[in-house]
Amino acid sequence: DTQAPVITVTGHNGNSLGCNPTEAAILAAFGTASATDNCTNPQSVSSSDGQTTGGCTKTRTRTWFATDGCGNSSSTSRTVTWTVDITPPTITVTGHNGNNLGCNPTGAQINAAFGTASATDNCTTPQSVSSSDGSVTGTCTRSQTRTWFATDGCGNSSSTSRTVTWT
Repeated sequence: DTQAPVITVTGHNGNSLGCNPTEAAILAAFGTASATDNCTNPQSVSSSDGQTTGGCTKTRTRTWFATDGCGNSSSTSRTVTWTVDITPPTITVTGHNGNNLGCNPTGAQINAAFGTASATDNCTTPQSVSSSDGSVTGTCTRSQTRTWFATDGCGNSSSTSRTVTWT
């Protein structure tokens, strides 16, 4: 017997596990291994997990080893990846900061006073930045609030608002 055992691994094949999987999901993604040999039964099938590495995108590799009755050995590995992101995006708003617009501003001036918003995230790209305007309130002194919403690639969301006033 000069041929090493053949190791077969079931389960995922290096697929990304997405965002914030449980440890049980990570372990399940490795699957299970068995070994066959052309002449003798493999004496052992064992595995070893490497360290989890990475910042936001994590990876871990499991290596399986098999040795047959004649001392021939083989190994195979599987790597799984996932993202760890529990921090919501940060929204930055440009333009005026709630300043009073004075008397009788135009709709364009009111809209410009709200400014524009963009979002950044610690791990994933924000998928969307949207806004919603509240109703104009007041009679002589009026105000309106715009609220921006951002969601990152892992579903974490945040919001921020700006209110402008005028006479």
